[in-house]
Amino acid sequence: MVAERNGQIDAPTEIVGPTAAQATAPDPFAGTPAGLSEQLERLQHRIDALEQDLESERERRVAVETALDRQRAESRRLHAESARLRTELEQGDHHMPPPAWADRPVNPALRTKWRWILRVLALLVMLVVLGAVYLVIHAYITHESIQHVWSQVRSPF
Repeated sequence: MVAERNGQIDAPTEIVGPTAAQATAPDPFAGTPAGLSEQLERLQHRIDALEQDLESERERRVAVETALDRQRAESRRLHAESARLRTELEQGDHHMPPPAWADRPVNPALRTKWRWILRVLALLVMLVVLGAVYLVIHAYITHESIQHVWSQVRSPF
């Protein structure tokens, strides 16, 4: 039988009795002093392990950054050396100090190449287009047919 008092239901008497500790679930927050000290000791060991991991990670990071700094210094040295060698190669056997712009590449537009052939062909195409425009305008002004103007172009004399 379950007793009711002021609108609240009391726990059954068989659980409240001396067997209540075995019949109900253990309370996780009611730890005994021995259990609490074990938890504190376990947490202290965990904190020590995490601090050791953190320290080893810091040491690893310092080692990695030191190696990266060495690689960066080596890269800068090699870049300067390659700029010096590139300048010597471009200048030939001249014994002159390298110019101030040795670390920058040479402007490709300043190099001489066979591209003058393409420029001459482009100029010829532009002249042909201008000649064709002249013929069309001349035919329009003189009211002649384009075939008549073309026949004059083919036999100018």
